[in-house]
Amino acid sequence: MLILRDLTNPIMTQQMLNRNTMMKSIIKAQEDERKRISRELHDSVAQELISSLVDLRVLKYLNVQEEALQKIQQTEASLTRLLEQIRNLSVELRPASLDDLGLDAAFRSHFKWIEKNYGVVVRFVAELGGQRFNSEVETVVYRVCQESVLNALKYANVDEIDVRLFASEHTLELVVSDQGCGFNVNANDPKGTGLGIYGMKERAELVGGEITVTSQRGKGTTVHLRIPLAAVTP
Repeated sequence: MLILRDLTNPIMTQQMLNRNTMMKSIIKAQEDERKRISRELHDSVAQELISSLVDLRVLKYLNVQEEALQKIQQTEASLTRLLEQIRNLSVELRPASLDDLGLDAAFRSHFKWIEKNYGVVVRFVAELGGQRFNSEVETVVYRVCQESVLNALKYANVDEIDVRLFASEHTLELVVSDQGCGFNVNANDPKGTGLGIYGMKERAELVGGEITVTSQRGKGTTVHLRIPLAAVTP
């Protein structure tokens, strides 16, 4: 007796599982490398710059010629700007507060940096009550928010962005919205490459979440991330 089985669905399911496993490994490797570089910048490069700045400031109080003093002051100013840039880069790569203190602290620090450097106010509301989630999920939420706010800065032409982070009974949710120029989500040629939205959706799927992007020209854009609480065991 010959029995034929259609193995299409099991094969496709296994291929999807293999793909998700591979993507998780790639994203974890990327985040680990970001963390390593961020720590190296903060603990090594930044500390060396601080040491050089201290030496320059000591030189200012020595008996040096006016021309040399001016050069020292110029160099001090350049090193100070470089130190600030390195600190910003370190935070953008992987903020230490995300691992140490969680999403609430990481977001507040990031939004202060946004306001300082771009002049855009991010109105942030967190309703987590100090709750923490596993590192993978917190990374996904942080990256999705980071990308959503960056897109608003680039394309929405707004002075204010609203961000809400909360956990209901069954889901962890993030909502990023603006009242900017908006876009046609069904257009073949939206502003930018579209890779940002695609990347956000791909990251969300890896933790069992989903993203909804709603927008209309002249009426703003909203990005809504939902992650089932069953997928976010601490």
